[in-house]
Amino acid sequence: MSIQNIGRNKWRVVVPRKGQKPIDRIINGSKQDAYDFEALYRTDNSGLASKMTLGAFLKLKWLPSLNIEPATHAEYTYGISYIEPHIGRIRLRDLTTEDIERAIHSLPEGSRRRKAKKVLSSGLKSAMRWRMLYDNPITNAEIVIGKGKTRAYQAYSVTELEEVLKVFRGCVAEPVVVVMAFCGLRKEEALALNWEDINLEAGVIEVRRAWVRSGAVVKEKETKTAGSKRSVYITGYGLARLQEIGDMRTGAIWPGKDHERVRPDAATRNFQRHIERASLRYVPLNHLRHTHATIALASGIDVALVSKSLGHSRISTTVDAYVKPLEQAKKGAAEVFASVVVPISQKYENQSTVSAGDTERFGSHELPETPKNTVQKRVKTGNLLIFGENHGKEKEA
Repeated sequence: MSIQNIGRNKWRVVVPRKGQKPIDRIINGSKQDAYDFEALYRTDNSGLASKMTLGAFLKLKWLPSLNIEPATHAEYTYGISYIEPHIGRIRLRDLTTEDIERAIHSLPEGSRRRKAKKVLSSGLKSAMRWRMLYDNPITNAEIVIGKGKTRAYQAYSVTELEEVLKVFRGCVAEPVVVVMAFCGLRKEEALALNWEDINLEAGVIEVRRAWVRSGAVVKEKETKTAGSKRSVYITGYGLARLQEIGDMRTGAIWPGKDHERVRPDAATRNFQRHIERASLRYVPLNHLRHTHATIALASGIDVALVSKSLGHSRISTTVDAYVKPLEQAKKGAAEVFASVVVPISQKYENQSTVSAGDTERFGSHELPETPKNTVQKRVKTGNLLIFGENHGKEKEA
């Protein structure tokens, strides 16, 4: 075995193998990285790597062996970085179930524990398949993932969404903005749509693909999950706009200059630029989907229907992301309302006399009713804008 420095942070590692061609590799990194690579191929009489650490195995052998997308590669790299400070220097053959439990439970609950467990499970399973371990220490590990912190989504109100739709009316980006706001599609799903995927007469959109960035390349691929393939309905204002824009059109609903369709990062920048020019509150393009979910649930649409529209594989995902925060917001609104109403009630209770006109208006110290026609008009406007003219009938059905 030889390790030779051939430049700054560059090492040549040669590992002789009995009856086989020597391993000859160039390693970019520290000298320790070179030693870790060499340890992958140095075995004792049992055939197991004698000095290979868990960190070296995951980074230098397991991860490079995977044929995965750049985004998945980045996720696994993060998972390794969470594990390495705790058990990365332990030799692979010496790793125990207790080491794994201690390392994962030292991480914050939620996504970090989940990623760390995923990396260890997959990595150690590969080590068993390659006969680098006799027993898998994660098999009997009792790991509590926990829920972690709930992600805070940004969303537009109905009034703000009205303004956003006005800003994009007539723009090349309007079809994507419309289908995301009215149907809850992911940005990648909306950008992958062709006009052929939209039945403008029936108001049905077929979601079958995603337009995603993979490293420097943008390509079409399957939807995020099998459950993400779905048919969604669009009515009212949204359908009317698509019918006006898409009549006799083919190809991508948001075409790009040099590509068959706009790049996802370019779409995000375009959306932000239009919003800032109009002096509106900026919410990321992908969060139009969260706007759809928030308004739909606040309007009383069943969470199961909203979950299907969003393409969630489990209803619990929709509940955790939207319903629980919405309930907390409702409680907060009730408390604010109470803090305003109580002083007004006390005002009338403390008055020694009440005029005849006040008695007719308020009765026994009751507050004036909000004009029904005003409230109904506002709700009707919101339903027509967001969910279409048939919203009330569809819900009853």
